[in-house]
Amino acid sequence: MTLSQVINAVPALNKVSSTPISLFLSYKVKKLLNTIQGDVDFFNEKQQELVEKYGYIKDDNSYVIDEDKKQVFQIEMNELAQMQVDIQVEKIALPIDSPIELSVIEIGSLEPFITFVE
Repeated sequence: MTLSQVINAVPALNKVSSTPISLFLSYKVKKLLNTIQGDVDFFNEKQQELVEKYGYIKDDNSYVIDEDKKQVFQIEMNELAQMQVDIQVEKIALPIDSPIELSVIEIGSLEPFITFVE
């Protein structure tokens, strides 16, 4: 699994975790979020380092990459995103009739972590 797959799943996992579901499923999702938090923190730290190396962070927390450094920044960000991570978690079985509204993109981002069951 790549680091980008983990990062892309976080918003959907947070959406699942904020929806009332059974205690058992809530526990499983919370445990999963705790498991991947180290990888998320690593990604955020490295991204910030790259931003500071090739550009700067604005007052509104957005960032600007120097024009002459955009290509090398993108190459290094792609390397970071494609980094392989070894996350040992049991897939969560989530019933498709759960009261959670997810987009197709969100469902796709959750597939490494959640099995949708009828």
